[in-house]
Amino acid sequence: MSIPEPESESAAEGSEDAKEDKAEKKPHVQHYHEDRLALPTSSPSLPYPLEIAAVATYEYYTPPPGMNVVQMFKSPMVLMMLFSGAMALVLPKLTANLDNLDPELAKEFKDQQQTINKMQNSAMDWSGS
Repeated sequence: MSIPEPESESAAEGSEDAKEDKAEKKPHVQHYHEDRLALPTSSPSLPYPLEIAAVATYEYYTPPPGMNVVQMFKSPMVLMMLFSGAMALVLPKLTANLDNLDPELAKEFKDQQQTINKMQNSAMDWSGS
């Protein structure tokens, strides 16, 4: 394969015919489609190989967002954790103060707890453990 030598400026300026001959030697490039007729080779064609230059660069990297405490508290998992923690702290205090507020309500509450415990124990007997 030989490397073409660069033409001198005087030869390039002097003849238009040389440019036309050079343009005729370029291959005719078009897409093939079975329903389409081929273009005649006299129609203008693209230079081969195609030289394409980038117009702009695209930035693919997106920096990660910073930590947002408010967004963290909006998470369902954190909300459930906070609710469970609050109930673990508040319910024992409510049941302890129940005796001081209303003795009838405290007795009813203890009766309900005993019936629930009996049902749980009987369920353990059914399971065979």
